[in-house]
Amino acid sequence: MLTGKMVYGHGPYKYTMVPGDSLLLDGEGPHGPLQLLELPITFLAITAK
Repeated sequence: MLTGKMVYGHGPYKYTMVPGDSLLLDGEGPHGPLQLLELPITFLAITAK
């Protein structure tokens, strides 16, 4: 997480993300931003096969 604040969901779990936070997760299941709490929001997403 680079700027802003958001709630990120991964399956049944919710994580409040602020600058400096990171997640490592299995991208096969449902995941993504749920709530945008402080704008602007900037985050870096890296995917691998």
